[in-house]
Amino acid sequence: MTGLMSFVRSIYPEGSSQVSFNEQLVFNDIHLRELQREALLLFEIYASFVDEADSSVTSLVSEVFDGISMRLVGWCSQALFDHEHNIIGGEHYLGIIDAATTARTGFYSLRNILDHNCPILTISLPNQPFYLPKIQARKDMLATEKFSDMSLDEQKYLNQLINLHNLLLTDHSVMITNESSMNIWTQQIPANMLDKDCELSSERYFLWSHRHYLIDKPRSLSTLLKSRLVWDYSSLIDIYGLINEIDQRRNLDETELFELLLPAFPDMHVRSFAYQSLISRLKPHELIIYLPQILQIIKFDYNYSSPMLKYLLEQSMNDYRIAHKLYWHLRQLLLTETVHFIRYYY
Repeated sequence: MTGLMSFVRSIYPEGSSQVSFNEQLVFNDIHLRELQREALLLFEIYASFVDEADSSVTSLVSEVFDGISMRLVGWCSQALFDHEHNIIGGEHYLGIIDAATTARTGFYSLRNILDHNCPILTISLPNQPFYLPKIQARKDMLATEKFSDMSLDEQKYLNQLINLHNLLLTDHSVMITNESSMNIWTQQIPANMLDKDCELSSERYFLWSHRHYLIDKPRSLSTLLKSRLVWDYSSLIDIYGLINEIDQRRNLDETELFELLLPAFPDMHVRSFAYQSLISRLKPHELIIYLPQILQIIKFDYNYSSPMLKYLLEQSMNDYRIAHKLYWHLRQLLLTETVHFIRYYY
């Protein structure tokens, strides 16, 4: 998701091992009710260097703040809501991940747990009683439209859009949390990109507004969900309603379900739906085939309580072949994964 940036600056005292940011981060244009339940606080630590020509510095991401060129040296993130959808509060200690060795990510809450000598970012959040209630999918919009009811031009245009690969693979960073952040995001786009993005916005709007005509079209769900830019709390009623409609009308194949588990869809309701659908149709021998992909996918889950984890453990207890494969796949991942290590360790 794309959010608003707030920043504070501090001078690193010579001979000191600590840097203090004695200011508050304030996000004036963000409203809690407009945030996704999977919203994150992503912290990026930038530093200015005396020798900008140093090879170890030039490879770092560069940004300009108040006319000063600075380099990204570390990052970490913290989930804004807990597993019960209560907003977090109090003091938190986040291990900073080295930006020189690990790329930033923002699909789930991550912090450095491997490097015992890593720097720690301490943050204090106010305690406030706020939670996001459970969302009930809309049930009064059952699909009644038929694809053939549209004009031939509309049918042709929809077919073109639903088969566009660039729409299907749009990066998650363009998925906006609310209307106000969408306007700010649009203002930040370079002038030469505005026409192209306006065209994409028009395509997405056309797809979403005609979603009920595409209920029965195979492998359309992920593209339809991508066409919905705003995923705030109130929008999820329609999004979940669309998923229920398609689930009632047709069976989704494995390819379409795996698409819903890509990082582009951090919403745990969508991911749980995809997991449950996969679980209902996978046979033990098929689970062994898909096991490497499943283990790669679970690292994009926002929390640790997905139905797939429980299913893998249950199947491992019932079938020694699955247990054997799972063990050795996990052993390999524990050796090769860095940022996502915690997903497999527990």
